[in-house]
Amino acid sequence: MPRPHVLAAAAAAAAGIVAATVPAAAASVNFTDQTATLKVADGVASWMTYYFSYYDWTGENGAWDQSILQWHESAMYFNSILQYMDYSGNYGMVDFVSKSMYYATKDNGDFLFGCTGSCGGRWNDDIGWWALAAQSGSELFGSNTVISSTAGSSRAWSYVANFTLYQMLQNEDSLCGGGVYWSRD
Repeated sequence: MPRPHVLAAAAAAAAGIVAATVPAAAASVNFTDQTATLKVADGVASWMTYYFSYYDWTGENGAWDQSILQWHESAMYFNSILQYMDYSGNYGMVDFVSKSMYYATKDNGDFLFGCTGSCGGRWNDDIGWWALAAQSGSELFGSNTVISSTAGSSRAWSYVANFTLYQMLQNEDSLCGGGVYWSRD
């Protein structure tokens, strides 16, 4: 069952993204009306896939065209779509998101593709967004559910989320009171 207050917040944020890039989408919406909010969320979720590059999906990195959207922003979009599916009950994009997340990890559960040092622009905050999307998938589909059975995945949503957080913690130290480095360099 959709959670109206959370759905309204997610739809408002997504509508803001669309309104910032597509002026015609800046129409007035009553976010206290669940039906109106779901209608906006449906439109935004569909719009989000418009610029997706299927070349990247099948052969490269499971992300949107990086001349349009930065790599980590793709993770934010996937997380938004996963939350939209959870709140709306509309699972029409499950295959799209699942396959994309599968290709983003090359099925080894690793957004860094085995890199342990400098990782070509993939920093801890970047992979953190991907971990958040994987955690949303784990909550939505179940922690032991594989990311994409249609693509041949062997990694569960929860494994990918936990492994990514483990990778981030590899860059932890106690300097300046402790923390995790932003950059992996």
